[in-house]
Formats: sequence, structure tokens, C-alpha cells
Amino acid sequence: MEPAKFKAFSRAHIANEDFESVARFIDAARRYTTATTEYEALLHAAIIAYARPFSCNELAPDSPADPRIDIALVKLLGADLALHNRIITMRNKMVAHAEFAQNPVILIPIKPSFDVEAGMATESRRWRVVEEKIDLDAFQRIANAMHEQCIHHTFEIVLRHLHLGYSA
Repeated sequence: MEPAKFKAFSRAHIANEDFESVARFIDAARRYTTATTEYEALLHAAIIAYARPFSCNELAPDSPADPRIDIALVKLLGADLALHNRIITMRNKMVAHAEFAQNPVILIPIKPSFDVEAGMATESRRWRVVEEKIDLDAFQRIANAMHEQCIHHTFEIVLRHLHLGYSA
């Protein structure tokens, strides 16, 4: 198989497994209440697995896989595209990295002159995935759509390869 096609095949195959993981994590999360650590951890895992195929994984020019999957594989529209973008943003700004905008911290001096020896206090608010109120049915729907398209894409690549008679 020509290298460019093999790279695309490899990325689609890897992404397919990530999207399968999303479905498993969401199914497992449904067994817990939103107030549990298990629910929160499983949603973090689902967000990471979903976003992984869209981040630049393989940066070396001689990598055996494309750096990311092409979002054009699935034509997400309306609310589904908005949810896709929201999940990618959550992964980048809240799950993988704790950005200040989502985790604000305020330093409160005990005295107006702010004498460290007098002490200090802080006020902060941590981002929590449960506050996002992610529609698990919609999340699973777009992950399943991505999963199905990755399967179709890998078969398309292989069938084109066989039809055109390339040799490895």
C-alpha cells in the first residue's frame, strides 16, 4: 500500500478504537450518579478518547500514521457539530490542561496592606465536567457516527488499494 494511504488507514483504525472507547466509557458512566467520582472520571476518559483523533499525534514526517483524522469524514451539522467543538474545547482547556479562565483563583489578603506574615486566604473554583451537563445520548451518537465512518474509511482505503493493484 502506498505510504500516504497507509498513513490514512492507520489513523482511521486508531481513531476507530478511540471512538469505541467513548461508547464504553459513556455506557459505564450511566451506571453512576453524576455526583460520583466514577461518573466524573468516566466522562473525562470519554472526552479524552473522543478528542484524541483530532489532535496532532504523529508530528514526525516519517510517522506511520497521519497526525489527525479528517473531521470531514463525518458531516456533523447543527447541534452535533456544536457538541463536537465543545468536547474538543473541554479536552483542550479543561481536561488536559487546567486553564485559569475555567479555574479562577483569587488571593485574599488578611490585612489591607497584604503582609504575608499576617496570612492570606485564597478563593478558587475548579471546573467540573458534571457542570457541563453533557447530553450523553448526543455524545454517544456523534462518537458512534465517527466510529462507523472510520470503519467505512478503512475499508474504502483497502478496497481502493486492492482495486488499483498496489503492492506493499
